[in-house]
Amino acid sequence: MPSLMLYPDKKNPSGYRVQDKRLKVNIYFPISKYGDLELAKKAAEVELQVLAELREYLDEIAKSDLRRMFSPTGILKGVRVHIYRRYKKPSIYITAQISPKPSQQIKIMRKLTFTNFDNVYIDVVNWIVEELGVERTPDIIRFINRSKRYFRKELEIISVKLTLELESNYL
Repeated sequence: MPSLMLYPDKKNPSGYRVQDKRLKVNIYFPISKYGDLELAKKAAEVELQVLAELREYLDEIAKSDLRRMFSPTGILKGVRVHIYRRYKKPSIYITAQISPKPSQQIKIMRKLTFTNFDNVYIDVVNWIVEELGVERTPDIIRFINRSKRYFRKELEIISVKLTLELESNYL
């Protein structure tokens, strides 16, 4: 919670200070700027209220479903496209690993090809939504579609790498 205090000390104040360690904010309201200690206090109280509202807003965002599912860049958290080698035979997979509870991690792997990318991606997204208990809002659907374009590009890059690797093995 942001705090309001006299500075530099209570005995001989030269103004007020509003401090919030979580937001990393330190704002000074000197008597020289406001002319009176009471006016500086009123300005500091207004700023204190603004910081308290900002913290409430940031707490809501941190608890929201968008924050749980997506990284700050807008990509699905815990999902990746990668090459998996089983018995020396490479295949491309999409893997999702999520934490529905703080001490629990669960994982799903699905094999990918260009013909079934959409179906596999939708399957993985449905699994994530179901496990996290998230409802599909228009914002979440929009982010899912953006993330889909990202993973399709990742699939193209990885398939080119795999093709080059296979060709170099045959040469």
